[in-house]
Amino acid sequence: MNTEGTVSKIKPALTADEWAALLGGGGTGHLHIADDGRLEVWGELGLDSPKRHATAAACLHGQPFGFTREMLVALRDALACSGTVLSPDNLPLAEQAVDRIEALLPPEAKP
Repeated sequence: MNTEGTVSKIKPALTADEWAALLGGGGTGHLHIADDGRLEVWGELGLDSPKRHATAAACLHGQPFGFTREMLVALRDALACSGTVLSPDNLPLAEQAVDRIEALLPPEAKP
């Protein structure tokens, strides 16, 4: 599980620069959210490319069925007291789910 000070074993779906291009809306990177809310994908981040995972993460961002940083914090909190809730067999799967969700989220904003 990725907790404070540790790094997930799963590589993020988008790099920090790709997220910045998407969230900045400037169209300077591979991803851009148009004024009407449509996601535009340029270059190598198409559905037929090896980077389609990045397109999937971008499509989930900001959607009611997507993931949020707050969800990730809540799941980590739940796992912290999981000794009474999860069986030892399920704990690794729950930790893996947290890492996978984190890989689909933009990087945390720096203070």
